[in-house]
Amino acid sequence: MGIPILCQIPRASEPWYLENIGLNIYSAEELGYFICNNLPLVDQSIVCEGLAQWVRSELKMVTLSGKLMNILQGPYTDRDFILTLLKEICYMNSRELTAFDQKLDELEKKPLAVRLKKKADTLMQHEKYTRALKYYREALVCEDQGNTGIQFRGTVYNNLGCVYARLFQMEEACECFLRAYEDLHTLHVLKSYLFSVFLKDGESEYRQKLDEFGVDEKSRVKLAREIAAVQMPDMPENLDEALRDWTDTYHRNTDM
Repeated sequence: MGIPILCQIPRASEPWYLENIGLNIYSAEELGYFICNNLPLVDQSIVCEGLAQWVRSELKMVTLSGKLMNILQGPYTDRDFILTLLKEICYMNSRELTAFDQKLDELEKKPLAVRLKKKADTLMQHEKYTRALKYYREALVCEDQGNTGIQFRGTVYNNLGCVYARLFQMEEACECFLRAYEDLHTLHVLKSYLFSVFLKDGESEYRQKLDEFGVDEKSRVKLAREIAAVQMPDMPENLDEALRDWTDTYHRNTDM
């Protein structure tokens, strides 16, 4: 159970819509909570004139709105905007604000590729899979890779595979997990690849891959046990209602 937060500023009658994750924000406290817990998603959907105007018209915080507009009119950074917002709505005390400022600074200093991956990771946590795919792909081709190396690339490919698997696009999932294994050479990634092969092509192809990758007998037994432990879902009593729910979830996760 989360910690309750007392809303001291009146709630908005018209929400601010966070397009990245499809969320309506009705209060200053909700906005502060989102920013603090989803820092990689803080972008131009928040740092913008529209939000500054919403703060004025809906939260009735005229002074804060003016400060935010002034920041946007001059040389500014997202950091200036965010810190001013959090300070004025009293979401954090001075010690917490200093610690948060350090997090902002650390994120800003990371290579763009890393920031794109973190954004994709956060979107995947919110089950926004097609948006996550976009930023994972951008992270792979981004020129600003810093000194991340092949381990970073392998991790991005692994996460791409996870997203494709959740979208039941097993062909793409297999390709990504294989690329990830070529970079990382870990049993965890190999297992993801083998499971994807099993789901895509069946047991015969799965066993062939076991031989191809030289999986030892102990690992084979463990993998077989894990596959057998996956339970088929029970057929819902109301299939039509279940199909509507599944369709709604798929559309929500894929922005379709």
